[in-house]
Amino acid sequence: MQERITVGNVEIIALIDMVPPPRQPKDFFPDVQSGLWEPYRDDVLESGMIQLYYGCFIVRSSGRIIMVDTGIGPGPHLTRGGMEGKLMSELGG
Repeated sequence: MQERITVGNVEIIALIDMVPPPRQPKDFFPDVQSGLWEPYRDDVLESGMIQLYYGCFIVRSSGRIIMVDTGIGPGPHLTRGGMEGKLMSELGG
C-alpha cells in the first residue's frame, strides 16, 4: 500500500514492507507491569497489543530519488512467523 503527499516540489511516498502479527507489550517491555499499559490502551495499543509496521519512505525532488529506511528485508523472517517483506513489490507499484 502506497501513501503519497507532495510538499512544495517534494513528493514523499510511504511504502509498507511488512505488517507482522501484533504482540503483547511484555514481549518488548518485560519489566513493565501489564496494568501500567491501561492509560495507553486506545492511543498506543490495538486491542491490548503492540502493532508494528515496517516500511520506508521515498523522497523525490528535482530529479533525485532518496530512499529513507529499508524496511525489514525479504525474509522469510522466522521471528515474524515466516513472513516475507513486500518492499520490492511495493517499489514496482
